[in-house]
Amino acid sequence: MSKEVILGRQPIVDTTGSLVAFELLFRLPPGGDSRGRLDDLQASSHVIARVLADLGVSGSLGRCAGYVNADRSLLMSEMVELLPPQRFVLEILETTEIDPELHDRIVELRTRGYRIALDDVATVDDSRLELLPLVDIVKVDLMPPQGSSQWEALAKLIKPRGKILLAEKVETPEQFQGTLNAGYDLFQGYFFAKPQLLRSRPMPSSAHH
Repeated sequence: MSKEVILGRQPIVDTTGSLVAFELLFRLPPGGDSRGRLDDLQASSHVIARVLADLGVSGSLGRCAGYVNADRSLLMSEMVELLPPQRFVLEILETTEIDPELHDRIVELRTRGYRIALDDVATVDDSRLELLPLVDIVKVDLMPPQGSSQWEALAKLIKPRGKILLAEKVETPEQFQGTLNAGYDLFQGYFFAKPQLLRSRPMPSSAHH
């Protein structure tokens, strides 16, 4: 039995509102069995497989960059190296612990040309900010209730370190203007666009072997 794969693609824009990248997300088909919900590695693996084998990098991204969620398993795997480094940003999920082995692997991936992003940072006391030397981009989550003081404090902390700031879950004009004024470089959220769905050809179950 074959399964349809749906690729979610959410735009990322710059300070002028110009499209510069897409975050690629795996989506279960409507009516799909949520009991078989995929873990992070499986979901990212499906994205990679569809991008490369079916839709193609150009078909998925055009000329834009692609952001893909990456947990420890994916970062340590050879599969991630199938992605062209000049086209992809690897987002380290907030649940990923960086031990010495993974630290060295991230350094290696950066030397190969991959850009690394920290996902879902929300406050200045987030312990993952110790990883700033390892990353190129910090994605700041606007949904927690801390308010604009946290966006501004994070900008003051991170911008002098030479990192790109990406505001995610931007839903209002006020949030866009506030983060723009605070010095953010990139923006993502429903204020700009909801994820677009790209349907692939059905994937044979043998692809899981």
